Amino acid sequence: MTFGAVLSQSAPGLNNRMRYGFVIDHRACIGCHACTVACKSENEVPLGTFRTWVKYIEKGEYPNTNRFFSVLRCNHCDDAPCVT
Repeated sequence: MTFGAVLSQSAPGLNNRMRYGFVIDHRACIGCHACTVACKSENEVPLGTFRTWVKYIEKGEYPNTNRFFSVLRCNHCDDAPCVT
């Protein structure tokens, strides 16, 4: 995972404040749901509610099949509860 910061230049009204983001290499995902558990714990997400999902993608036909994982996030970009 790579973290970075950029100065917002395209969004009006943000007064050039620092905006943070991160890049996730989805090829490294093994479907363990640690990101889902961490999100629920850090953001005190209520029971039965999720802000992170791990999608299972299966490709190919038997016997040549592969399973891939795709992490989907809530993307509360303007007021993200996961960024302090």
